[in-house]
Amino acid sequence: MTEKLERGAAMEGGLYAGIFIERERVRVCVARHTGDDHVNGGSRPRAEVINGKMFSGGGAEMLTAAGEWLAQKFPEVEGVGIAGFGPFVSLDPADADQDYADGEYGLVDPRRADMPFRGVNLPAVIAGAFVAQGAAVPAIAVHTDACVGALGDAWLRGVTDCEANNVTVFLMLTDGVGAGYVSGLSIIRGGLHPEIGLIDVSLHPDDPLIGTDLGQRSDLGCVASSRAMVMRAQELGFEVESIDDVYEIEHKYLWPIWAGYIARACLVCTALLSPRRIALGGPMMQQKFALHAIQARFHDLWVDRSEGPAFSYEGLHEIDFIEKASRQGDLDAMVGGAVCLAMSAKRPTSWTGQNVVPIVKKRSSGDIET
Repeated sequence: MTEKLERGAAMEGGLYAGIFIERERVRVCVARHTGDDHVNGGSRPRAEVINGKMFSGGGAEMLTAAGEWLAQKFPEVEGVGIAGFGPFVSLDPADADQDYADGEYGLVDPRRADMPFRGVNLPAVIAGAFVAQGAAVPAIAVHTDACVGALGDAWLRGVTDCEANNVTVFLMLTDGVGAGYVSGLSIIRGGLHPEIGLIDVSLHPDDPLIGTDLGQRSDLGCVASSRAMVMRAQELGFEVESIDDVYEIEHKYLWPIWAGYIARACLVCTALLSPRRIALGGPMMQQKFALHAIQARFHDLWVDRSEGPAFSYEGLHEIDFIEKASRQGDLDAMVGGAVCLAMSAKRPTSWTGQNVVPIVKKRSSGDIET
């Protein structure tokens, strides 16, 4: 199914905030809705960036600090879109309790999630900041970082809400591998959210991980993770401690092997969804050869499988539909997608106009103006 973004939900001239959550920082962008572009029977919202801020330090405290800043500086904000890395208990707005005070909507799974947001209800944190400020709680929408990235990439490229056959895939390449899909400007969602990191991939016979603990795994999210890349480099004799130390290393059994696993994910998405575009985002794309290596390996995989009629549809004999994620001015796909999500946010059906959400303890340091 798709989650239709109702363009009429955004008020022209209203303020909307996008929040992008990473493991060690939170980025906030405030934008003004300046109207809609109407193209070929569809519409696309326009937005002008007003302000932004980055908070660092990790954990729910930095999200609380971001909410407090937003509520103090822009108490009139109409909607907030949150992009988080989950996994979530629910992304169905019907599961939001009244005024976002409780419920499972936007709750980071306390059983499966890694720290630092395990068990945190993301909408409740933001709503609590507005309550503490004495401001009206805005409508809040939450989704995964990869799905929001797909939405942002499509929006920044000028896709409209009526282009149902224009599918954008976004692969988030970071601690693991995440995937998000949109049709036009509508997030494609099933019971919860995509988990492409669970797909099984065969290890390359020359993968340095073979014989290690990680080499016993075959799930994409593990073998293509930043942790796996650090371990590969160490197995090859390089003295590295973090992924930042690995980006500049050139070795035939390092980034080319990683690119092969990502290319397989692209192949799976292509076979299932027939996308017009696959956007690649996340810190792993800092590696200067990553894009070319993924494109080249995908081409090899595609040629091996493209003889039959099922793989002969137009446009996918080329590899130029796999690109880095879009950027436009102050907006990249992640923050831009969160702003776009905010412009479609709705309040819960049980909305009362009041809120009693407890606020998380504020972190007083580590914020940076952008």
